Amino acid sequence: MIDYSSAKNFYSQNRYQECIDCCIQILSYHPSDVKTWQLCAFALYALGQIDKAIEYLEHSLSLYNDDNDKNDISLQISLGEMYRKAGNPEKAIAILSSCLPSQNPDLHFNLARALSDGKNHAQAIKHYHAVLAINPNDPLAWHNLGNQLLELKDYQKACIAFKKSFEMGNENAGINLAGVYSALFEEKQALGIYESLWVKHSSDPYFCFNTANTLWATLDFDGAKDLYQKAISLLPDPIFYVNYAYLLLSLGEFEAGFRHYQKRLLLPNILPLPIDTALICEDFCDKNVLVYHEQGFGDSLMFARFLDMLTPQVKSLSIYPQKPLHKVFEQQWGKCVKQKQADIPSYERAFSLLSLPAMLGVRAVGLNRLERCCQKPKNIKKIGLFFSSNRDFVYFAEKSIPPKLLLKSLKGFDLYSLQPEGIDEGLCKQFGVKDLSHKIKNFDDTLTELKTLDLLVSVDSAIVHLAGMYQIPTIVLLHKKYDWRWGRLGQVYPIKSPWYDSITGIAQERAGDWASVLEILREYLKNV
Repeated sequence: MIDYSSAKNFYSQNRYQECIDCCIQILSYHPSDVKTWQLCAFALYALGQIDKAIEYLEHSLSLYNDDNDKNDISLQISLGEMYRKAGNPEKAIAILSSCLPSQNPDLHFNLARALSDGKNHAQAIKHYHAVLAINPNDPLAWHNLGNQLLELKDYQKACIAFKKSFEMGNENAGINLAGVYSALFEEKQALGIYESLWVKHSSDPYFCFNTANTLWATLDFDGAKDLYQKAISLLPDPIFYVNYAYLLLSLGEFEAGFRHYQKRLLLPNILPLPIDTALICEDFCDKNVLVYHEQGFGDSLMFARFLDMLTPQVKSLSIYPQKPLHKVFEQQWGKCVKQKQADIPSYERAFSLLSLPAMLGVRAVGLNRLERCCQKPKNIKKIGLFFSSNRDFVYFAEKSIPPKLLLKSLKGFDLYSLQPEGIDEGLCKQFGVKDLSHKIKNFDDTLTELKTLDLLVSVDSAIVHLAGMYQIPTIVLLHKKYDWRWGRLGQVYPIKSPWYDSITGIAQERAGDWASVLEILREYLKNV
């Protein structure tokens, strides 16, 4: 005879479908059997049938006559978690919050997870702390607390949380801790953790990838190469190829770097146009070809140099850059530049500017077209300034320099701000800066102003590539973990990228320390 104990036995053996079948039979003749409705709900949940599980569990609660039974905290916790798993954290939060105040650690833990899913990280942190006040030795609570602190970019406290969880045996927390150490430029500590976990995790492609990133940051380029290759051999994730390509390009291994960089095309939403991938191929000679923009303005300016190599090999060329770059591109490539998609004629091959070097088999990246003779500037009087990177870009905060800090290092010169969004009026008065933002609507306007100056001093942003494209003398101020295009990591001064003859880089010696950069800048300006 089928009874509740039979169904529960199936559940305990993880035979969930048989448990459900049993429960349905029981409910056919005992439709008010609360325990059976609940057991069936949990079996449905175990099989991933979450909506049905919620329906069954809520029905079981409606059968209670006693409010105390209906408000059983363990059932409310389970129901809240089901709603969270169903993608409804708001409902989960409402259910679980109704049980407060409580000293039940599971309630606080699940409420914290629901709050995290709802992007309320500050409140999630509060409830993870409540868990740890009850049970300070909960490694998963410490781990999850660390993740919430990361969301708020509180790296120091995240380190403490991950470290506690790691010391309790949670190796995933150790991996996260290593990641935070890397973000804080404490790569040696990160490597120590990776080495301690290597035996167990060496077959994990993401572990190999993260270790490779850290080895690159510690300037162990060969070690990083080996681990990128291992990660790729374990899992051909496009992002593994992209970082490997960046490393190769930073080391001047251009042919291999550009070839691996093509794997970025497998990433979602990487291209701005819905191009048939069959058109992205190296058989472009004597064909009608479209070359279109990809990623940022700086990338388009940087990779545009390869258009001159392509032009003699094709029947016709159409170029489709971002709108703010139209006039700059038209100065170089005239009627080939198309301002609207509707203006693009039919084409047989199409690829982005960033794919050009791979298509052309490029081995060197120097500029062919020189607008101005590249000489070290002398008798500098007029200096253009650009101090803030695009806020939407990765490492915006690390790349940007406080304008007042920069201005203090440039006394005695005529200063012109090229920042399109302008500069604080008080700073202009204090340091005698001329704000050119009212003249700048696009990159052609910026170029017009650049050509009137003796030197550009800028953080790493698109304007540097515009200046480099036209051989305008430039000092680029770089954060410690600067971009691959400025060459081998670990340099401080002078950094000379193979991409531009007219640009000299100065990088931070320590993360976040602009003082050493500005000291070098002042010495440079004394000698020109």
